[in-house]
Amino acid sequence: PPVTPRQAILALWGTCLIWGASFPLAKLALADASPMAFTASRFLLATLLLLPPLREATAEEWKAGGALGVLLALGFSAQTIGLGYTTASRSGFITAMYIPLTPLVVLTAYRAVPDLLALAGIVVAVGGMFLLTRPEQLGGGLNAGDLLTLLCALCFAVHMVVTGALARRFRVERLMMTQIATAAVLTTLATPLLE
Repeated sequence: PPVTPRQAILALWGTCLIWGASFPLAKLALADASPMAFTASRFLLATLLLLPPLREATAEEWKAGGALGVLLALGFSAQTIGLGYTTASRSGFITAMYIPLTPLVVLTAYRAVPDLLALAGIVVAVGGMFLLTRPEQLGGGLNAGDLLTLLCALCFAVHMVVTGALARRFRVERLMMTQIATAAVLTTLATPLLE
């Protein structure tokens, strides 16, 4: 059955609530776990849930999902490590910079100039980041956690653009499964190397 406008709005509100709550919850989890072990465990748990249908993925789907998995692993690792050095609210805001960064990645990759609305969004987002991280009393200046989170946002922006290109050639659910499994392997291997 089709989704009603009310259901769509409730789904968006629910998504925002979950996304927003994930930052302070991750910050709390980092009090008891190292950043890479926490990140790896999230991806490993998700991979275990996806194991039955994951067996059906082709070699080409694994290659495509693997490329996305590298970006996903790097983005989540930078975000989680960065969260140890910055506040949950700053991490959430800077992570959301992937939205205005995405048109800039498209510009770089495809030479497609963003429309006026996207440009306005970029200006507003950069202005908000300036207010949040400026050196005066208000923001306290950029710290290592902010910079790592900005790297995370860039990885997520590139991930969005690459996903858009690959989703035209591969089944989206297979890309999702293979990238999560790849990220699980990469973050698990990186945990003893980085910690």
